[in-house]
Amino acid sequence: MYGERRNIFPKVFSWVVLDRAIRLAYQRGLPAEEELWIGQRDAIYREVMEKGWNAQKESFTQHYGSDALDASLLLMPVVEFVGPRR
Repeated sequence: MYGERRNIFPKVFSWVVLDRAIRLAYQRGLPAEEELWIGQRDAIYREVMEKGWNAQKESFTQHYGSDALDASLLLMPVVEFVGPRR
């Protein structure tokens, strides 16, 4: 019906999961594939920053290529994905 959409909210929280796993592994000395996790985390970040920002709206949108805003993305600074001013 809508075709394939790349919603940003799940991408951001995939980034959060990887970021927190990396931090926990480092802080507690747990075994982890840190290089792999860091690469995946960074790839998600780059993708969201490149494809998720709508310059005309000056905001992240609900999904890539959209004009629709998504209030859940107001959590991005809270989870430390971006700063309060992007």
